[in-house]
Formats: sequence, structure tokens, C-alpha cells
Amino acid sequence: MNNSAQGNYTVHNYTTKLDHFSPWNNRTFKLKYYNNSLYFKNDTGPIFLYICGESACNPPKNSSSPVQLAIKLKAKLMALEHRYYGDSQPFNNSEGGWSIENMKYLTSKQAIEDIHGFIKSLRKTYGQDR
Repeated sequence: MNNSAQGNYTVHNYTTKLDHFSPWNNRTFKLKYYNNSLYFKNDTGPIFLYICGESACNPPKNSSSPVQLAIKLKAKLMALEHRYYGDSQPFNNSEGGWSIENMKYLTSKQAIEDIHGFIKSLRKTYGQDR
């Protein structure tokens, strides 16, 4: 779903599991991501994933290396926000927000699974050859 636009980027949300390792916890939340398809050549262009890291996500600037490479290779550029940062919050204040109990889901293993799931959804959307 397209929520808004920022420059050459549209802002979207990707639904991910709160706990990728528990078969009993089916809770999900939304990770924000940016999509820049301005330079994308749909039939042959690659898809680049820019991982924003442990901070609120801002898409790369036009002068940055990822954007310049996307222009050169006619690529789609996606920027994914890390769980618990920026708008990608799994808990609101009424649910305890950043309580110690809620922080148990802020791990590198959970974040890697978020990225893995996001890539799988991209491959499903744009084809297995990507």
C-alpha cells in the first residue's frame, strides 16, 4: 500500500512477524520501507536493497553511491527500516512501548529474519530470477 511520497520514493509498509522463532506467537507489525522505481527497467533491471540500520530510515540521497548505481544499472532501489526504529515500532505506549519485556524481540536474529522475509516477498512480486 502506498502511504505517501518523499522525493523519488514512495513510502510503504511490510508486515513482518514479531517473533520469527516462535510457532505460538503469530503477532505481526509493520516495517516502513521506501521504493524508488524511477530508474527501474522492469524486464532486466536489478533490485537493490538498502538496509537503513539501527536508526530511523531515510532513503539515500540522489548523490549517494546506491542511487548513482541504480541509475547506471536501471535498478529499483528499496530502503528498509530496522525494527524498533523510526516508524517501525512493534509496540505502542499502551502495550508497554520500550519496556524490558518488549525489548526481547530486538535482536540481530529477528532483524535478519525481517530482511529475509522482505527479500522473499520481493522475489515473489518481481520473479525468482531477481
